[in-house]
Amino acid sequence: MRYLILLGLLALLLTGCTQAQIRQKQTVDGVTIFLENPEKISLSREVEVIVTLIAADNRTINDATVTLDLDMPEMPMGQNRPLADPLGGGRYRVRTTYTMVGTWKTTIIAKIGEKEYRATFDQTVTG
Repeated sequence: MRYLILLGLLALLLTGCTQAQIRQKQTVDGVTIFLENPEKISLSREVEVIVTLIAADNRTINDATVTLDLDMPEMPMGQNRPLADPLGGGRYRVRTTYTMVGTWKTTIIAKIGEKEYRATFDQTVTG
């Protein structure tokens, strides 16, 4: 009986830790760029952002260099360009922190060979 209670508590804790995700996409010159991040981005908390790259022929792109350019148009912050870690399957992970509440422009820069692909998404950071 204790094991069932412990399993129930563990399931409840894990469910409470899961946050809804938003997945946005743009296609740039035949490359589809997906951005996946938490639905609610909180100020000064580390956020994990996942970028997925898909070629026009639906194959995943695993040999790109991916960075994010994080900017807040109302209050320019200077250059903030974290580098993504490749995860395989066309997926890349970036961990970053947003330092002010408001709307941020997140530009994904994917360098594939000698060509750069850029897609910009709006991110809202709350207090």
